[in-house]
Amino acid sequence: MKYAALFVFLLPALGICSPGQAGPYRVELTTDPAVVPVGKATIDLFVTDAAKHPVEGAEVRAIAQMPNMAMGETEQKAVPTGVPGHYRMSQSFSMEGGYEAKVAVKGPAGGGTAVIPLETGKSTASHEQEASPAPALWPWLLAIAVLAVVVVRMRKTGQRLRVGAVLNRQVLSSVLLLGAVAAACFYAIGHFRRSGSMTPIEAQTMNMDMPPPEGVAPVTLAMAKTESFGATATYAGQAVGYEEIDVSARTTGVIVWMPGYVGTSVKKGEVVARLDTTQLGPQVESQRAMVESARQGVGVAKSESLQAEAMIHQAESELGQFQGAVEEAKASVAAAKDDQKAARADVVAAQADVRDAEATASSAQANQRYWTQELKRETSLLAAGAVSRDEYEKEKAEGAKADAAARQANEGIQGAQAKVEAAQARAQKADSMVVVAQRKIDQAQSALMAHHAHVLTAKAEASSAKQKVGQAQTGVRQAEAGLAGTTAQAAYAEIRAESDGVITQRIASPGSLVAPGQTLLRIARVEPIRVQANVPEAELAQVRVGMSVSILHRGAPSSSVTARVSSVSPSVDATSRTGIVEALLANKNHAYLPGQFVSMAVPLGAESKRLVIPAAAIQTSASSGDAVQAQKTTSFVWLAVPSAGRDGQFTVTRTPVVLGPAAGERVPILSGIKEGDQVVVMGAAGLDEGQTVTFSEKDSVVIR
Repeated sequence: MKYAALFVFLLPALGICSPGQAGPYRVELTTDPAVVPVGKATIDLFVTDAAKHPVEGAEVRAIAQMPNMAMGETEQKAVPTGVPGHYRMSQSFSMEGGYEAKVAVKGPAGGGTAVIPLETGKSTASHEQEASPAPALWPWLLAIAVLAVVVVRMRKTGQRLRVGAVLNRQVLSSVLLLGAVAAACFYAIGHFRRSGSMTPIEAQTMNMDMPPPEGVAPVTLAMAKTESFGATATYAGQAVGYEEIDVSARTTGVIVWMPGYVGTSVKKGEVVARLDTTQLGPQVESQRAMVESARQGVGVAKSESLQAEAMIHQAESELGQFQGAVEEAKASVAAAKDDQKAARADVVAAQADVRDAEATASSAQANQRYWTQELKRETSLLAAGAVSRDEYEKEKAEGAKADAAARQANEGIQGAQAKVEAAQARAQKADSMVVVAQRKIDQAQSALMAHHAHVLTAKAEASSAKQKVGQAQTGVRQAEAGLAGTTAQAAYAEIRAESDGVITQRIASPGSLVAPGQTLLRIARVEPIRVQANVPEAELAQVRVGMSVSILHRGAPSSSVTARVSSVSPSVDATSRTGIVEALLANKNHAYLPGQFVSMAVPLGAESKRLVIPAAAIQTSASSGDAVQAQKTTSFVWLAVPSAGRDGQFTVTRTPVVLGPAAGERVPILSGIKEGDQVVVMGAAGLDEGQTVTFSEKDSVVIR
């Protein structure tokens, strides 16, 4: 019973309707044609404020849908007509029945939404529409009835209504939970459901076979006119982006943001994707450390270079000292050799003195021997008295003098020999000094050569130090280049569009790991856009650059644009035997998108006066011939004749026509209708002979 009470509590909430007023505004709605048709109609909206003054400059959006049966309609913006408070839009009514027009108004006094009921087959010009229907009362009445049944049933069965048992914690928590779930569902449906989408039940119950009521089938008419007409040929083709650019990653990373989808317009320089490049942070710091280390290496290499230069200066200075030592040793050798020569000369002179002394001694000894014999003789004579004492003494003195001379001569020999020995000693010393001085020369020269080698070593070290400075500076540049490259890689996390255009292909998705050079998006520049058609080889020679051609969109066969041929292919495809003819369209409104099929009407002859109608008005039917004649196709149009006494309504008649060669969206008529006749261009499907249709001047087609 407590769950029955819960159902009674929720039932009225399911029938609550939206407010009927558009906030502070009043909205009146009419249609053109006045009788709401099954098909296309124009909706006129008149917006006034509380004082019934027209509201200008408001944003008015509206959508007409069958209640609880959306059929893909989309909300549209109403356009001001120039009349204060008057806004206009087009709307299609897909099938017969009741509709609700939801009108949202945003103006100076705020915003609001009005719900206005409509029904096909009824006129909107004879009465004023209410802003919104009153809230439905049946849910509340049904809830009260169910509650009464529950109370009566409980009394008959002897049960007592215990409020505490119903409103306990479990029941209240269940009610709150169900209410929260219902609110979440309504919120999700109202905010996340695509506008105009149908539920599976609505799609299954929709019946699209219901025919329109008599007199309300809307059509678009065109008048047959005599105009200048030239023979043209229509070729199939497609629209191609003026530029097609692949947006690629320039670094490795995971896509974390890429909002664009196929059809999204982008501007040059706009960020279209972001990559997660957090792994590059440590690499940047590592590169910075390498730069700092390389710079310190340059400082060390420069210090070593300066030290090597100082060593060169010191070695060259010491080299001068060693060269002076060599010169000094050479001077010592020369002096020693001079002393050697002098000593040897002294030896020779001393030896000559010895010889002179020996000669003198020999002469003195001979004189001594003579006087010794003479003295002996004189002594004998003195004893004999043969000589006098004076003569004896005189002879004795001469003998003594001879002895002294002999002794003196011997002493001269000894002195001369001593001089020889001294001179020889000096000569030996001089020889030794020469040897020592020569050794000093050898040592000085050896030291000089060694210091020469030291100087060369110092210069080699200086050159090596300079090379190390260059290498260190190169290392700095390499490290800085690596840092710049890594920093640039980090900057490549934001991927930007290279030009204005439209996304035509989305190759990667967020969460994907991409590598450098991997394509993420394909962007095509669509303003202007290239239109290419395949022209047969036989007719390609008649097409010239600058020739005016008509471009027809397959999705909008009633309208075409004029362009000029920008290029003609100089070659022909070997398989299809066709060449490409290209024209440029400004495409300001982006009506043409890359990949769309188009038709290109190329003039192939001179113009003449012909009766023409839009190609969309031509209908075909197949008829069978006899056994010999094959099945043939007959062309016809639906001729619209004004209905007597009914303004804006026409009666359609099937009329066969004979066609001439088509020219784009125009077809020349050789027979079947005359100038001024009106034919059905749009809405011909499902028409029957004699059927009444509606028509508005706004729906007429101008033949171009």
